[in-house]
This record gives sequence, C-alpha cells and structure tokens, in this order.
Amino acid sequence: MAPTRLGDGTNIGSIRQGDGTEIAEVRTGAGDVVFTSEQLPVAYSNLVAWWPFDSGTYGGSNADDVTAIFNPSQSGDSTDFDGTVNGANYQSSGGVFDINAGANSGAFDFDGNDEITIPNVSINSSNFTVCAWVEVDNIDSGDNGIMGNGSNRLQFDFNDADSLRIYSDDGNFETPTTQSEWDDGYHWAAARQEPNGDVTIFRDDAVLGSGNVGSISGAFGRIGCIQSGGVRGFDGRIDDVRIYDTALSDIQIEAIYDNTDPNQNP
Repeated sequence: MAPTRLGDGTNIGSIRQGDGTEIAEVRTGAGDVVFTSEQLPVAYSNLVAWWPFDSGTYGGSNADDVTAIFNPSQSGDSTDFDGTVNGANYQSSGGVFDINAGANSGAFDFDGNDEITIPNVSINSSNFTVCAWVEVDNIDSGDNGIMGNGSNRLQFDFNDADSLRIYSDDGNFETPTTQSEWDDGYHWAAARQEPNGDVTIFRDDAVLGSGNVGSISGAFGRIGCIQSGGVRGFDGRIDDVRIYDTALSDIQIEAIYDNTDPNQNP
C-alpha cells in the first residue's frame, strides 16, 4: 500500500492502529469502504469529532459527526456528536474538497443568528486541536463564534475584526488578523500542547502566532456561535470542522490543508 504523502510528495508515514497494524482502509460497521488511508492526512485514531458537512453519503445537511459511524477498531472516538441544525442554511455546493464527496461538496451558511448544537465535546486542559474551514461575510464588534459554548466560555472565534482566538475563563490566546486575512475562505486551526500550555494558531498552512495560555477547560457545544440561540454568532460559511485529542504539528496542519483546499485538489 502506498504511504500517506503531503501535496509535495513528502512521506509522512502510513496510518496504523495502536498495536502498529497498518490500516489499509476505513470501513463502516456494515463493511462498506468509506475511504482509503492514502487519503487521510492525519492518523484517524486522534479524531474526537469530525463534521465534514458533505453532500454525499456522510455528514451533509444533518451535520453528522462521521467518526461515530466507522468501525471502532479503525476509527477515532466512537461517541456520537451529531449536530442539530437551528437556522443555519445548508448549501450543497461550495466549501472545501471532501475526501468522500470530492470538490465543491457543501457547507453551512450562517447569518449571525444561527447555530448547530452538538453534544458537549469536553476540553480539560489537555492536548487538543480544533480546526475548520471558514469563509467570512461580516465580522461585527462582538465575539464571532466558529465554535463555542456560553455556559462555560470555551470559544474558538474571531474577536471583533482584529484577532482569532482560543478562549476560556481559565486562559486564552489570540493572534492579530486583518480583513484581508479572513474575507476569503481559509482553513483556521488552534492547537494546544501540554505540559507547557502553548497554543499555536494557523491560517491555512502558516503559523500566525503562538503563546502560553496555561489552563484551558470547558466544552464545545455549538458550531457557528458562542451562546445559546445564536448569540455572538458567525456570519458566513463553515465547513469541515474537526476536534483532535492531540496537538497537531505544523506538518500535520499543512497536510490537512493540502488534503482539503479546494484550490489544490482536482
């Protein structure tokens, strides 16, 4: 089986289970092949939740968490984090390249008052990465939530029009941005690394900033806003939302970007 490679052909290793067994393909519980390991840019076992919002078999307009439907021996977290759509408009075209459905395969459009609620995905001061493709229509003077949960103040958001941040009541880090950096579709990611508590924020495959935040805790419970009822909501399109239980490296973030960027895939 061919190894997993970046867009430039660099071998980043094949995908293996915890016992070292190489995973040739990922299947549903019914045995249907969903995609092969050559298409997966980062080890699938590190995925906690993944909402691809594709218009094909998985995800789509129901905002399903696809990690829960795969064979547990080959997948990441088996907890069902399926979303409930409240007001967000599903577009069957647009968004990132999807490894199941291909290019131009769908995204959710938010108008600043919408939300997708999800069962709480807890972050308790440990290694994690949260990432999503985002295309902005408007950033207002408040918090503009890509993901959040108002009850415990865990946020991944644009703060006004000048920074992107990962935030909780225990600690936060934000890095400056400008309108030219968010008015088109970009892949944004925040990765936190123990034991030092550093958070690194990425746009596409570039590091925008890194800093120490100490403790980060809480749970993501919404996509497209910060608080219940679409409060402090996002205005634009969101696609391919992922949460990993590890701090992904620069190379891994680049691999996800290369694997999903609609401008780099046929």
